[in-house]
Amino acid sequence: MLTNSSIYDLPEDHLVRILNNEHQTILAHLDGIDHQRQDIYSLNSPVDHPELFVKLISLTERLMTVSKHHDREEKVLFPELLKADAGNHLEVLTSEHHFLTEYKLKFFNHINDLSAMDFKSYKLQMNFMANGIIGILREHIYLENTAVFPIAVKVITDDNRWLEMNQRFKEIGSFFE
Repeated sequence: MLTNSSIYDLPEDHLVRILNNEHQTILAHLDGIDHQRQDIYSLNSPVDHPELFVKLISLTERLMTVSKHHDREEKVLFPELLKADAGNHLEVLTSEHHFLTEYKLKFFNHINDLSAMDFKSYKLQMNFMANGIIGILREHIYLENTAVFPIAVKVITDDNRWLEMNQRFKEIGSFFE
């Protein structure tokens, strides 16, 4: 198993390290969304603390920009794992990428429309959707970090392949851009 210390033993531009670093950023955004969700859920009225909604919207907008991260996994890393006959979990992970993309958009639209329903219903729906995104994405990242990435480092042993994969990563771009 690839541990955090061995991830950081990889060169900074190694795609597994890049993906892991992006996962850490995504997890931090999920923590922020979870915190804002809890604070909003405790409110009696949306006018009590409007800044909480602004922060939740901002965090959710940022979370929605991870499509390039998913593209690099699906178009670069996953095909290489399939070539090495090490493609366990890849169909599920790809399916989760697509599901989460749609679900995050629904969540974003919901949190932006306070006038659509009474505040109690709004909070219940916001809470339910946020918990779903947070739970699924945390488990998804855990599986990639603890199963997919270690397998990739183990089965893709040719340094030239990694260099070519890194080049394809750069062509797709980063979600930080």
